[in-house]
Amino acid sequence: MKHLCLLLTALALAGCAAIQPAQMALPADLPARTEATTIAGMGGGTRGSFTVGTVAGNYARSATRLAFFDDLAVFDRGGAGFNATGLVADATVEASCKMRQTTVTIGIVGFSPKPLAYECDLRARGAPLAARFTLQESRDTFGQVTAQAQRRGPTEWDGVALTIRSVHTVQGSPLPLQAPMGYVFEQDGRAVGAIELNGLTPRLWLPPVGDAKTRQTVLVGALALAVFWDPAQLY
Repeated sequence: MKHLCLLLTALALAGCAAIQPAQMALPADLPARTEATTIAGMGGGTRGSFTVGTVAGNYARSATRLAFFDDLAVFDRGGAGFNATGLVADATVEASCKMRQTTVTIGIVGFSPKPLAYECDLRARGAPLAARFTLQESRDTFGQVTAQAQRRGPTEWDGVALTIRSVHTVQGSPLPLQAPMGYVFEQDGRAVGAIELNGLTPRLWLPPVGDAKTRQTVLVGALALAVFWDPAQLY
């Protein structure tokens, strides 16, 4: 009986170890064209430090929700920021980000008078950089919340312009999720990078080192997304 109990325990532990967290579905050829890495240290806390390759820095973030009449009207507000060395020679890049969203629910129908908007201001040596980051949530023509909270927006860095697109599909599942699993970075409609935000350690797919400007553009956008506290996942 003792040996049987040990065997059952071992099998149970092996089964638990075999369970892997859900993974974001990536464009089929993206992993082969990119370098996979992680943003170490950027967990679930309000502040801390992080590293990704030769880039290191600190981050801070906050989020608030104000609800009226049993969530009839909900106001989400948030702030985030990070500073990073290794992006610009002999300078620290500072990012200051803001989020706002207002939703109204009547019965089972949700509307967004102010859809989610998340923007970051990027500076170095106290001066604005030739860069920007903006993310907007899509709604239908009547402002109704759709089944998927799809987001899109531009990110630019040092003359390189990319489009950010939220990903709502999980590997091995045909059913999309409402909240994003992560984001893909596209250039002229072709995926060049991605970030997965499912879990406490964001996973990155960066362009190759030889494409330095595009790699930096993806990395800056990924840091802005990693530090963002998404109300779709917080509440």
